[in-house]
Amino acid sequence: MLHAREGQKVPLIAAVSPAAAAGTGVPAGTVRFSVDGEEWGEPVKLDERGWAVTSLPRLAPGEHEVEARFQ
Repeated sequence: MLHAREGQKVPLIAAVSPAAAAGTGVPAGTVRFSVDGEEWGEPVKLDERGWAVTSLPRLAPGEHEVEARFQ
């Protein structure tokens, strides 16, 4: 669980394993983030480690469900 103050950016990081990418080595592709069931922003390209890194600029106070889907 992540705690952030109102107005603070919330970091989102998804790490994709080679097995999830159906191959070996560092996976390639994008990750699509959803917040509370709604797609958020554009797909995020995986970096050289197989990580998709971005942040939410604004999020309403309270608990939220965040999902990352590898594409």
